[in-house]
Amino acid sequence: MNQGIYKLVYSRVLHMMVPVSEAAKGHVNKGGRRIRKQAKQALQYTLMLSFTMIGNVWAETVLPAGVVIRDIVNNSASLVNSTASSITFRNNANAAIVNFNQLNIQRGESFNVEMARTQSFMARIHDINPSSLNGAFNAAGNLYFVNSNGIIIGKDATFNVGSLYAGTLNMTDELFQSGFVNDQTFTKAFELVGTLDLDDAARAKVENAQVLVEGGAQITTANNGKVMLFAPNVTVEKEGVVTDITGVVQKDAKGNVIMRETLIRTPEGQTILAAGKKIYLKGSADPAGFMVEVDAGGTAVNLGKIVAERGNITMMGLAVNQGGTLSATTSVRANGSVRLVAQDRATESGVDVIGSRNGAVTLTKDSITEVTPDYADKEETIVSQPFKTSDVTIEASLINIDGKISVKGGNVTAKSEFDASSQLKFNSQGNVDLGLDPDTALTGQNTRRIYLGENASIDVSGVDAIAPMSRNELEVQLFSDQLKDAPILRDSGLFRQTVYVDARKGTDLFDIQPFLDLVGVTVAEKMTSAGTVTLSTNKDLIMNKGAVIDVSGGSTTYTAGTVKESSLLFNGKLVAISDAKAGLAYDEVADSKELVDEKWGTVRTFELGGTTQSVKTYFEGADAGTVNLATPIEADNTQNLVLAGQLIANTKVSREQLLKQEAPAHGTLIASANNLVIDKQAKALPENFNFNQALPNSANYQSVISSNFLEGFNHIDLTKVTQLTVNTQLNVKPHGEVIFGNSGADTVTNINANIIAPNTNLILQSLRTNVADNVT
Repeated sequence: MNQGIYKLVYSRVLHMMVPVSEAAKGHVNKGGRRIRKQAKQALQYTLMLSFTMIGNVWAETVLPAGVVIRDIVNNSASLVNSTASSITFRNNANAAIVNFNQLNIQRGESFNVEMARTQSFMARIHDINPSSLNGAFNAAGNLYFVNSNGIIIGKDATFNVGSLYAGTLNMTDELFQSGFVNDQTFTKAFELVGTLDLDDAARAKVENAQVLVEGGAQITTANNGKVMLFAPNVTVEKEGVVTDITGVVQKDAKGNVIMRETLIRTPEGQTILAAGKKIYLKGSADPAGFMVEVDAGGTAVNLGKIVAERGNITMMGLAVNQGGTLSATTSVRANGSVRLVAQDRATESGVDVIGSRNGAVTLTKDSITEVTPDYADKEETIVSQPFKTSDVTIEASLINIDGKISVKGGNVTAKSEFDASSQLKFNSQGNVDLGLDPDTALTGQNTRRIYLGENASIDVSGVDAIAPMSRNELEVQLFSDQLKDAPILRDSGLFRQTVYVDARKGTDLFDIQPFLDLVGVTVAEKMTSAGTVTLSTNKDLIMNKGAVIDVSGGSTTYTAGTVKESSLLFNGKLVAISDAKAGLAYDEVADSKELVDEKWGTVRTFELGGTTQSVKTYFEGADAGTVNLATPIEADNTQNLVLAGQLIANTKVSREQLLKQEAPAHGTLIASANNLVIDKQAKALPENFNFNQALPNSANYQSVISSNFLEGFNHIDLTKVTQLTVNTQLNVKPHGEVIFGNSGADTVTNINANIIAPNTNLILQSLRTNVADNVT
């Protein structure tokens, strides 16, 4: 019936078949200006007509004011209920798709989908304006909202969903319905398409569209859920003013305006802020989430609070700005991690995608990036069980840290391995801002830099844990395997008996290590030893005055309690098992005694209990960690090393550890430089130095660090220092190792002051080593 009126063609803008005039032509001849005008008018008319005709399908359905349904793809979903303030769909397929001409859900309105946890529902929105999602959203499964002109998650929005995917980049129906992630290859899941059909203004709008989470929005997923926000630009605001339904600002009893912090929470799942025009995803062995790469990166900003208990948080873009709180947790079952990666291109290479980390990552003053132990988790694992530690990874050409990073007992890695993109723009304070006018923006002065500002702190110190005294009580059944090194006991009264050993004292009768390995511990006890901080670049590595890196060891405090220790009988005498000697045939375990009634034949067992000792509270200190400031490539050194901040590598030693000569290990420091001087005072940065400022005499920079910088470390590796000079007395903690220089060409070590290092190996391996007179 449409013959002579319009025909259907595929629109790359709207991603669907649309009606156009039968008179419209794909190509226009020389006199085409008039024809193009007629065709444009015809197209506008027929599009209006088609939208009206499609809208008529839902004309008698009451919908929220901001909702206009276009169609439901292949009957994959049903509209089961709708009012002026609520709309509810039901999935008829595992992957349902509903097209909307408009989808705006306001405060007081709700959007609901009846679905299983494993099912997905995509709302594809064909609107020239951003969609406003400011109501209540409820779904057990995965909700997708896609609008090429933007998504705004409003300040009053609440999401209680299995997972949420919201963005401006397209995913084809086929990819969505087939499942778009696998463990073998990266999939180009989301991509900016269809802009060739747009005029310049519309194209610029789409290419710079954003996902905005307004201050105060609340997004919570189910366990193992995901929140993924994908667009050329992604922003999560800090907080919003609380108002009532009429818009009246709410105040507390003191008259202060009530603010609500923006919250994104994905327990045991993953939050991804991906700013770019192509997003690649790949499955991961980590159950928490995807591996992500972005191409044509934009700006990813977090000012709110993102929480992923036992999960992962990933931010990617050309400019990654973390100004809020990123908080993950680690339990005995799953580690938490944060990944901040800045790049503007990704290259497909076979089944893999390789990102060029050539952007900028900024952690602003007062920002918090943390992975904490899940102290509330009292589940135990055995002490020998492999444990995946907490982790924060930062990869970019330019890394500016002026906030707090805390990863107790874990690892922090910052790598600058690519030259910075020419697309980066800087303001007069030296900070990256891609939104600046090109005519007023400043260009970058540095190609690669890791910078710790005066407010920066990186803490991987160990946890101070608490454990019951019963941790020291080992219960052992003596079978052939346990007595393999004491065959004389296999025919004794000890064979197949249960004994109790005080782990602090041990015994010479058998190896207790296998039983120590089976002792249960909590996540806090697993994280008492400090972790590793790695800052790696072959250009500028700068710690400003005030910056702190802490790799101090933690401790375990054992609460007061009792420890049972078996007694053994030997030639009529009782011997504590900790005093028993190997090679003697002990008669029996004397923890209990059986008496047989000769008349009645009954057996009575009397528990003698061995020796039960009351033990007061005590602690054991754990090892300090590692600071690695060297480059991973053997031929590369750090060109400009400025260490004006502070390293902390303290340890706690108990009386018991000193008596057993089992003091915890001191810290390890690894550094590289072209020209390094150890002196009384470190070289300071110029006054009012900013992140974009070049170091003076960068090509021939002489790094000067204070000898105090090395306190707390007894393993000091300066192998990758070409020219090293010691100008002040160096005091090194005992029982360690100090390595100066390497055997490469032009390597020189000049020792002009004493080195005090008790019971420490001092290795001098430069091609030439010069020791001044009277130096010891």
